[in-house]
Amino acid sequence: MRPDPFLTPYDTPRQTTPFDKITNDDFKPALEEGMRRENDEINTIINNKDTPTFENTILPLERSGELLGRVSTVMGNLISAETNDGLEAIAEEMMPALNEHNFQISFNQKLFERVKAVYKSKPQLTDEENKLLKDCYEGFLRRGVGLSESKKKHLQEVSMQLSTLSLQFAQNVLKDTNAFMLHITDKEELKAILREMTEE
Repeated sequence: MRPDPFLTPYDTPRQTTPFDKITNDDFKPALEEGMRRENDEINTIINNKDTPTFENTILPLERSGELLGRVSTVMGNLISAETNDGLEAIAEEMMPALNEHNFQISFNQKLFERVKAVYKSKPQLTDEENKLLKDCYEGFLRRGVGLSESKKKHLQEVSMQLSTLSLQFAQNVLKDTNAFMLHITDKEELKAILREMTEE
C-alpha cells in the first residue's frame, strides 16, 4: 500500500511540498489524522494538572495542529490554482467536519481558562512571547468563546455558510479563468501582442 505523503517526512529540498506524489485520495485520511492529532494535543494541554504557564499552555497550543494546517494549506492552494472535480468534492465533504473541529477548539472553555490564567498572571516574557500570549487570548475572545450557547450555534451556522460560499466562489472564478479564450483575428493586433511578450 502506498504511504500517504502527508503522513511521512517530506523527502524534498527544504521540506517543500511533494506535489508530484500527492493524489486526491491522500487528502481525506490526512485531514482526519490531522484533526485526531490536534485533538490529542489539545487534550494534553487541558488535562495538565500543573498551574497554567506560557511553557505548558501557550507554546504547545501554538504548535498544535501542524499536520492539519499543512494539509489544509496544500488543499486550499490546489483548489485556488489547479482544482479538479475530485478535489472539490473532497473539500465539500470535509468542510463540515473541519468547521466543527475548529469550533470545538475555539469554544473549549477548559482550554480558554488555562490561556486566560496565563494572560492574567502577567508573566515576565520577551516581546515576542507577550505578542503571542496576547494574540492567543484575544483570539479566543474574537472567535466567540464568551458568547451564549445560542449565539455560538448561530455563529457556527453563519461560518459554515460563509465557508461554503467562499469555496463555491473560488471554484467559479477558477473555472471562468480556465474557460477564458482570447480570439484575435486582426494580424496587426497579434503582432503587437507578440512583440510585447517578446520585450517582456
